[in-house]
Amino acid sequence: MPLRLKLLVVAHVLLSALGIAQFRLISDILWMPLGTAIASIALAQSMMMGLWIGLGRSRLRWQLLGWLAASAYLAIWPALAIRWLPPGAIADDTSFLNGFIPAAIVYAVSIAVFATIYFVIRWRFATLQRHVAPLNAPTPTQFSILHLLVMTTVTSLVLAASRAALRTEVDSAWHTTAVYVLVISNFIITVVAVPWALLRPGSVLRRTLLVTLCSLTVGFTISFVFYDRMTVQQPWHWWWVFLGQAVAFGLVPTLILSVSLAVVRWCGYRLISKRPATVAAEPLQFTPAPLNSRTVNES
Repeated sequence: MPLRLKLLVVAHVLLSALGIAQFRLISDILWMPLGTAIASIALAQSMMMGLWIGLGRSRLRWQLLGWLAASAYLAIWPALAIRWLPPGAIADDTSFLNGFIPAAIVYAVSIAVFATIYFVIRWRFATLQRHVAPLNAPTPTQFSILHLLVMTTVTSLVLAASRAALRTEVDSAWHTTAVYVLVISNFIITVVAVPWALLRPGSVLRRTLLVTLCSLTVGFTISFVFYDRMTVQQPWHWWWVFLGQAVAFGLVPTLILSVSLAVVRWCGYRLISKRPATVAAEPLQFTPAPLNSRTVNES
C-alpha cells in the first residue's frame, strides 16, 4: 500500500474520534449543525469502506475482517457519546452495550449496502486500476438516453418525495417513507457520483463542482423537509438550523469522500470503463482515376 493511502487511513481513524461529541452537540440548537456534520463523517467513512470492499481486489477474508473491524470501531464513539450525555437527556439505558450494539448493526448494514453498490459497478460498468497509461487526447463527455433517463428519474424521485413529505402529517407513515426516500437518494447520489467525478480519466474539477452542487441541492431539500414546521423562539434560529443542517447533510459527506478519493487518484488509481472504446470511423479516401480504367489499361 502506498504511504499516502496509509496516511489517509490514519487520518480517518483519528477523525472518527470526533463522533464522541455528536449527541451532546445535537442536543443544543446552536450546535446542532456541527453535531450533524460530525455524524456525517462516519457516514462518509462507511462509503469509503464500501468502496474498498466493492471495488478492491483484496482477499475475501481480509474484506470481511475489515468490514467487521470498521463497523465496531465506528460504533465505539456513539456508544461513548451516549454515556457522556447530561443526566436526564434521554430516558433509556445509557450503558455502553446499549449504544454500541445498535450503532454497530447500523454501520455494518450501511457498509454492506455501499459495498453492494460498488460491487455492481465493478461487475457491470467499471473497474478500479492503478498506473493507467494517460490518454493522448482528452475524452469528450458523452451522454446517452440511459443517462438522461437516470437523471430524470432521480430528479423526479427527489421532487416527489419532497412534496409528499411536506403535504403529510409529521407522524404519519407516508411522511417517514418520503423522508427515508430523500435521505437514501442523497446517499446513492454521493456514493455513485463522487467516484465518477474523482476517479474517471479526464478533467476532475468540473465534474467535482457539478457533483458538489447536486449534493448541496439535495441537502437543502432534506433540511427544508425536516425543519419546515419547526417552531423556534427566534427567527434566526430557524435559518441557522436550516442552513447548517443543509451543509451537514449535503456537503460534508461529499467533501470527505471527495478529499479521500483525491488522495486515491493521486496514488494513480482510476475507474476504467468495461465497455469497449468506440473508435471513430475514418473518412473514405477517393483517389482520382479515369472513368473507365479498364479501357485505359487495355489500350
